[in-house]
Formats: sequence, C-alpha cells, structure tokens
Amino acid sequence: MHWQGLVIHGLVMLVGLVLRSLSFSAIMGKRFSKMASFHGMNAGYLLNNILPFRLGEFGRAGLLASYAGQDVSFLEVFGAIITERTLDLVIGVVFFLVGLFLIETSIVPVWIAWLALVLLLAFMVLVTLGAKHRTALIARWRERHAGGRAFMQNKLLPWLNDLLKGFDVFLQPGKLAGGFFTVAELVRGVYGAVYAANGVDDRRAVVVAVCGADRGCVCERAAIGTKRNRRV
Repeated sequence: MHWQGLVIHGLVMLVGLVLRSLSFSAIMGKRFSKMASFHGMNAGYLLNNILPFRLGEFGRAGLLASYAGQDVSFLEVFGAIITERTLDLVIGVVFFLVGLFLIETSIVPVWIAWLALVLLLAFMVLVTLGAKHRTALIARWRERHAGGRAFMQNKLLPWLNDLLKGFDVFLQPGKLAGGFFTVAELVRGVYGAVYAANGVDDRRAVVVAVCGADRGCVCERAAIGTKRNRRV
C-alpha cells in the first residue's frame, strides 16, 4: 500500500467516525453534544478492541450517561445504541444485497441476507410497539406483579422502562430519518476510492463502495473468489 492510500484511508475513517457521531446525535437529540457523542463512540470502539463480544458498547453507554448526569439513564443510552446498531445493520444488509448483483458468485447465500433483513425489520417493529405502548405495558406488568418481589417492582420494571425509552426514536420520523441518513452515508462511504487508489480493479472497488465500510469485507472476499474463478 502506498502512503497516499494510507492518507486517504485515514481521512475516510475520520469522516466515518464523524458521521457515526452525527447519527447518534440525531437519535439522542439535544441531550448530548456532538463532541460528547464523538468521544463516547471512540471510547466504545477502543473497548470493543479490548473486550470480546462488543462489550465496549456498555462502556460507551456508561460514559455517555455520566456526561448527562441524572437526565439520561444508562439503559436509555444503551437502548439508543441498540437503535443505532440496528439501523446500521439494516442499511448494511440492504447494500450487501445490492452488491450481490454486481458479482457473479458469493460465499454468502442470498437467502441468509434476506432472512437477516426480515429479522431486523421484525425487531424494529417489535421495539417500536414496545416504545409506543411503554407506559401501558409497564403499568400492566406492575399491576400483575403487585404482590410479587420488590426486585420486580423497584428494579426490573424501571430498568425495562428506561430501555424502552431508548427506542423512542422509532416514534419520531425526523430523528429516525436523520439517523438513517448519516449511517447510510457512512456505510456507503468512499471505500471504493481507497481500493481504487491502491491499484484494485474497478469491479472490486465498486462492490466495496456499494457494500460499505462495515460490510465491504464480505463482498470483497466474494469478488476475489469471482476473480479467481475467472482465471481458472
């Protein structure tokens, strides 16, 4: 890789980080500054590189909740992070399906991508209904377990209430559109320019650009497999 490619790659990564922080700011509204969202996101990435299973997102939620003080709870921030990741995955799967039309063979069956998309959309519908009827659901469960353990009344139900608050963005089209737009710009990205700058053939550059920064690696491997098959 030439040094010019490293510079372009670094700039693209920086733009991607900024767009992700803007996406989260659009989801959370004015409760966090854009700089706080940017710092929290980078802290989460750092912890994700250290901890397994993307546990760094818990640290990110805790850091952002500490910025907000008593205004926003940890679980509300964590619900918003789940929302952000869900939007990211939905757009990534859509672009991956588009990218499959640009390659002749793929290591991932098409039905798996469609199944993932259906499950993600079903999850979005479920959490949207939960956020819409949050007050009624909590009241019903509180009444049903009125004679139950204090842990259910004083801990579990308030935690569930805070988590569902993090999904309120699904009830606000303006915030949801802002989150979709900024995440889409990141996922689509300009990674094709990085690949093209480093001597990669145009077809692979287009595939990676369409599939995006987070999903491009899968399409890239599929494209490489296609190229090898052609040589044979």
